[in-house]
Amino acid sequence: HIVRRGEPVIFCDPLNVVCMCNVHHRRFTSHEHDWKEFVESRLPGRYDYLLRLQVEHKESKQKVDWNDWENWWRSKHRAVFG
Repeated sequence: HIVRRGEPVIFCDPLNVVCMCNVHHRRFTSHEHDWKEFVESRLPGRYDYLLRLQVEHKESKQKVDWNDWENWWRSKHRAVFG
């Protein structure tokens, strides 16, 4: 996960996923600053987008409706990425 802590809406977001080997996973887990730089260099704007989404969700105090999850995240991504 790009953003590891917080709301379930971020944890389950498909844009919050990066695949990597065990060694890199452990290294970035213990070097968070390097992780942010790594993400920004390969996925510009993604980290900040996910943090904004997390804040937006927390401020709305809305619980995730897991039955309607797919429609919810698609509308959010459409609004941001077109």
